[in-house]
Amino acid sequence: MNSDKKELRIPHVFDAPGEVVFQAWTDPEQLKHWYTPNGCTIEFKTIEK
Repeated sequence: MNSDKKELRIPHVFDAPGEVVFQAWTDPEQLKHWYTPNGCTIEFKTIEK
């Protein structure tokens, strides 16, 4: 993996405005509600934007 390359590709079409999708990916409070499988929890110490 090349650590110099900064690219993220998500092959999925979200039925939401880009701003809403970006918030869901970058806001730890939102991310922890949808990123984990049911019954699991996640705790973020830091998140880079």
